[in-house]
Amino acid sequence: MKEIKINQNDANQRLDKFLMKTFPKLGKSMMYKAIRNKKIKVNRKRCTFDQKIQENDSILLFLPPDVLEEKKVETNYISSKLDVIYEDENILIVNKPYGLLSQSDQSQNQDCLVNRVQA
Repeated sequence: MKEIKINQNDANQRLDKFLMKTFPKLGKSMMYKAIRNKKIKVNRKRCTFDQKIQENDSILLFLPPDVLEEKKVETNYISSKLDVIYEDENILIVNKPYGLLSQSDQSQNQDCLVNRVQA
């Protein structure tokens, strides 16, 4: 059994979309069958695939551990130096140095603004 707490970033989306994004090894047919057979529950109650999940919801998954491997995001941060001009809950304004890439090419490990913000 695995339990997942929904945070603010994952709230207000359909349960099936969240599960497909979070668990890439979980096939659609297996997910829909598990929901029908009550092997996936939201807040310890029966759920539907099109149910909207909310912040602080608890998802219980009674599935084999090999399909419950979460998606891993790998980024190598070269530098975390960042000139922040303004920041609040919704907006981040930074001064991007000349010559620094905004986004890196996925095939190469390059220093870029996105990696610095994530660091």
